[in-house]
Amino acid sequence: VQTCALPILAIFRINDMKCGACAARIQRSILAIDDEAKIGVNARDKTVQVSGDLSDADYMLAIQTAGYTPELLALAEAEQANAEKPQTKCCGSTSAKTSCCG
Repeated sequence: VQTCALPILAIFRINDMKCGACAARIQRSILAIDDEAKIGVNARDKTVQVSGDLSDADYMLAIQTAGYTPELLALAEAEQANAEKPQTKCCGSTSAKTSCCG
């Protein structure tokens, strides 16, 4: 059975994100550099979670380009969140014969 490496999960706090329009602007900026990224934005908690193939620094720069000041949360928190994600094949298949990994 072949499995794929899971994408990195970056978690940012963005204290100057005030509303849904801010959240949408940040999301568009991240998607502009990684159109495959999975993004979770919570304007109330002022957090953004990004799962993708780029580095934390790349996502941080995209957020800064959108006009915001991101803070990467403590590595331990990001690692814990990543550890809690289920370890599956990249396509989510549970069949040993099916995999998007090739």
